[in-house]
Amino acid sequence: MTSARYRKTYPISWDQLHRDAKALAWRLLDHDFYKGIVAITRGGMAPAMIVARELDIRTVDTISVKSYDHQEQTEPKVIKAPNAEMMGADGAGVLIVDDLVDTGKTLELVRRLYPAAHYATVYAKPMGRPQVETFITEVMSEATQRLDASHGEGYWVDHWFYNLDLIDTYLAMILALVAINQPFTIWLMRSFFVDVPIELDEAACIDGCNLWQIFTKVALPVVRPGLWVTSLFSLLLAYNEFLFALVLTGPDTKTLPVAIAEYGAEDINYWSLSAAAAIGIMLPIVVFMSFMQRHLARGLAMGAIKG
Repeated sequence: MTSARYRKTYPISWDQLHRDAKALAWRLLDHDFYKGIVAITRGGMAPAMIVARELDIRTVDTISVKSYDHQEQTEPKVIKAPNAEMMGADGAGVLIVDDLVDTGKTLELVRRLYPAAHYATVYAKPMGRPQVETFITEVMSEATQRLDASHGEGYWVDHWFYNLDLIDTYLAMILALVAINQPFTIWLMRSFFVDVPIELDEAACIDGCNLWQIFTKVALPVVRPGLWVTSLFSLLLAYNEFLFALVLTGPDTKTLPVAIAEYGAEDINYWSLSAAAAIGIMLPIVVFMSFMQRHLARGLAMGAIKG
């Protein structure tokens, strides 16, 4: 019995991608000389650079095809074309490279524009195989390709969370943000607690309070302004976090910075909306600070951040 949560994935490390791209270059040695390489952005850029180095091709250009409007798949359209002089009328003598052909819609569009070019991908799914002349590895149609940056920033977090089936869940982001902010929060709050006079603890002890009552009824009310300051800093750190949010979230759980960064994408028509959204996400912080201004003013005058 297969679990409903099971996902067929095809993990790819940077080392494997490099090896497969070199194998693609060696397979292309048997073909005619190429006057230039065109990489289909974004996935084809890394393989194209490796192939260009292996085949000693000095002219490299890109073609950018947009097939998504925000999160909805649309008809693909070219938003950046390669050099017209190099491509000629039909792309003859040009090698066009991508990392993966999935449904083949992107390559189908590019093939209509440049029918005489040679099309090569590192990986191919069955639906897209007819669109390429050369590829290295066939991937199942239902498999999801995942590029694991083996030595890149954030890899181990992604690796652990993926094995625990926490990718694209709110729990993953909560755990990651707590782990990131905890050292700073402890360091900042320690300075506020150090400023609490020891005489207050002794007086509460004489009155019969235990350690928990001293903490909750004496120390915490004294450092309440420091709690507001620390909560503000923690909120800002979590609110603006981008790297881990980009790695750990998906379509259902992405944070505002990631959503805004993806919304504009490569289409300049959305930049004004992205800028307006960036201003809009500042409003909750402004509202929070306006309500807590009295506590923040007291908190900034005590503890580790006083002048």
